[in-house]
Order: sequence, then structure tokens, then C-alpha cells
Amino acid sequence: MSEQNIELRDGRELKLTITEEGLILDVYAENESGDKAHVGTQGMMFDGWADWVLVNAKAFLPYTDCRHCGERIRPAFGYYIFDNDSVYINEQHSDACENESGKHQP
Repeated sequence: MSEQNIELRDGRELKLTITEEGLILDVYAENESGDKAHVGTQGMMFDGWADWVLVNAKAFLPYTDCRHCGERIRPAFGYYIFDNDSVYINEQHSDACENESGKHQP
């Protein structure tokens, strides 16, 4: 486990704690008496961070054309995310294609 304190430009302090399982972020800010007070905590497991990055990275991938049917398709998000990154959907959110495997192909 390791800890790092980071002073933010607005006077707040961010305490970053790295554990074997994930990250914990604690925020401290000055209260009315001028002392630093704990104002919130957020944490996430490393596998959760990996899922978050994968979902958000896919949001920026462009549409392309299916090489079999020619429909505009994009990588699927949400509940499709764990299908080996191989699911592509059209604008109607369908993954069905008229090819041999039955799914759109980029």
C-alpha cells in the first residue's frame, strides 16, 4: 500500500491511496476555522477501472461500414462489452448481418 498527498491549485488536498485491490481518493478542504477537513471519498477496484476505461474508450471509436452488408456500424457498448470486443451494432442497435457468422464485421 502507498499514499500520496497532492495539493490542488484551489487549496484542496487529494490523498491518493493505492492498495493491492484498487485506488482510494480522499479530498480535504479548508473549513470555517481554516483547518483541513475531510469532505469525501471515492474508490474503485482495479478491475472496475479497467472496465471503465474500456467502456469510455469505445465511446470515441468512429462508425465504419460492415464489410458484408455495407450498413454503418460501431463497436457495441454496455452489456455487449464483454463479448471479446467483437460485437458491432448498426444505428438500430442490431448486431445481425447477412453474412456467414450472422454478425456485422468491420
